[in-house]
Amino acid sequence: MFIWSPNGQIGRHTFYKNNEMAGYCAVIHALQLKGIDGHYGNQRKTIIFGFGAVSRGAIYALKAHGFRDITICIQRPDHEVREEVLDCHYVRVQAGNNGQTRMLVVEHDGTKRPLTDLISKTDIIINGTYQDTENPTDFVTEAESSYLKPNSLIIDISCDEGMGFFFAKPTTFKNPMFKYKTVDYYAVDLREFVRLSSTRTFKSN
Repeated sequence: MFIWSPNGQIGRHTFYKNNEMAGYCAVIHALQLKGIDGHYGNQRKTIIFGFGAVSRGAIYALKAHGFRDITICIQRPDHEVREEVLDCHYVRVQAGNNGQTRMLVVEHDGTKRPLTDLISKTDIIINGTYQDTENPTDFVTEAESSYLKPNSLIIDISCDEGMGFFFAKPTTFKNPMFKYKTVDYYAVDLREFVRLSSTRTFKSN
């Protein structure tokens, strides 16, 4: 269910706080499992695919834990991006044309570079994208796996098996992470990590 604008455009999901908390809780849990925090140790570069409620919750969690180098990768047109979170860098991701790399990152000034270039420098990758199962977007294919930074962390909040990342599959609270080579992959659907807050939030919706 969505809130619709007077001109018929789709808006915010009616229960967007539910999705927002999923993003928030997943990031907190994955960071704990990985044993890292932005307030202490080296600053880590983070990218987030998508800018819906899930991604917004992930941003709030990252900022609360001291992460400052956050890039938001959107696929919608710039004019459809509303309520930007301050102190984040926004880029657009699009498919490359013939003769170009498979996926491109487009900056505000129009400059383009391969998405693999951004991924190779990234310590934490977060996926908050709602996939079109008929035409999914793959951020990393098996042929591009060498671009994943060693010992990086993928938090696949909007996990669809085999989509987004070629090794993607849901994980459980009992077994929340698995490794692909040296990369840690997390994909738990986790809203009840902050049970009291989530109960209050859902009741107020």
